[in-house]
Amino acid sequence: MNVEYAIIGAGTSGLGAYSRISRQTDSLVMIQDGPYGTTCARVGCMPSKLLITAADYAHHLQTSEFFGVPTSGHVEGRQVLERLRRERDHRFVARNLSYVDKIPAHHKLEGRARFTGPGRLMVGESVEVRAEKVILACGSLLDR
Repeated sequence: MNVEYAIIGAGTSGLGAYSRISRQTDSLVMIQDGPYGTTCARVGCMPSKLLITAADYAHHLQTSEFFGVPTSGHVEGRQVLERLRRERDHRFVARNLSYVDKIPAHHKLEGRARFTGPGRLMVGESVEVRAEKVILACGSLLDR
């Protein structure tokens, strides 16, 4: 496969790069190793923000009397996690996957990319990509 741009990673920055470059050329490929949906949406920023918000509300329950607003309540952990999963799966990840589904198949390549030379990548064991420009958008989390 010969392209002008090879984007390694389909997370937040890879999808951003794809969005911008695809408006200028059709000579590109986005390479993704693992599930689509971005780390931020799946297990990072978005789920953690939901947990932080729930903890903030729980804190206000405990400190409200200080402000003259007596209240009582407790945290329903199961409900907090059900909401987190619902928002993650049906909102954050679903939005990402909906965008990825609209990307033409010839612009997507699944597998682990490795450099074999300047501007040359091997994706998996069988696909060679030659690119004039390579964008590394593979994030900072390594799970392997």
